[in-house]
Amino acid sequence: AKALALSAGSMELSFFHPSVESILEMGKAIALADIDINRCSEGMQIDLGSYDAVVDASNASELSMLTALPALCIDLKAESSVSALRQRCNELSAAYTGYEAMLKNLVQSAYNYYKEEV
Repeated sequence: AKALALSAGSMELSFFHPSVESILEMGKAIALADIDINRCSEGMQIDLGSYDAVVDASNASELSMLTALPALCIDLKAESSVSALRQRCNELSAAYTGYEAMLKNLVQSAYNYYKEEV
């Protein structure tokens, strides 16, 4: 969450987490002036369909509270790991992008950055 918040630039971020306090602490630690924090709790229904993307870096075991997902759903878990986002994307027929699918682009971007710096 910190890495995403620090690299967000002009993007608007919303954090959904059961512990609002931990996200507030993160916001203070990295001096985020404007932070949108939303508490998740059992029985809630959350529609993320209006967002541009969802990035899941959580250890959630299920995401049944999500009733709609955006066109871009990115999971930062390894393909071999159990993924609540992968499962929910399957249930809602939403597009899913896993970490392995992004790895080639991430490595290429790091290489290009390094090449420009040297």
